[in-house]
Amino acid sequence: MNFTKLILSRFLQLNHQRKSLINELESALEQEQQQQEQEQQEQEHSAQSSCRNQADGEYIQQVITISTTAFLEIKEEVKLLVQMLQADLGRQDLASLMERIETLETQNIAECLQQNLTRRKAHVEQRDYTQRIATHQEKIDSLAQASIDLSAELRAELADLAES
Repeated sequence: MNFTKLILSRFLQLNHQRKSLINELESALEQEQQQQEQEQQEQEHSAQSSCRNQADGEYIQQVITISTTAFLEIKEEVKLLVQMLQADLGRQDLASLMERIETLETQNIAECLQQNLTRRKAHVEQRDYTQRIATHQEKIDSLAQASIDLSAELRAELADLAES
């Protein structure tokens, strides 16, 4: 029982880390887009502006690389936790619940990235993609709520284990 509690606790920690990573990535991408829009409005094409754009691009590339690496590491650790629940502890119910949450979180990351790409496309093409962006946001909200609901089930199971 104690090992199961540790696995569930670790999974919840990883899920929290993933959400923090998503927020950081979105924030960095939004800041970069705002800077690009501001620079475009100013219409400055000096050498200094060019150097700053290159530095900003390198920063964003680093943020994306670090985030991607962290997402993959979290995914691999979750796989290991699921395997331990299934094979070592015979808790297919909890393993299945964790897999469902993992699937939702993966879909959420994909939707967040698609939404960001759509925003960028709207900016580059100077077109109105408000409806597409709103549709992505609806999916993100729905996935987040489903993940919260399943995570609540996992927390309830963790609380039950703590009482026994």
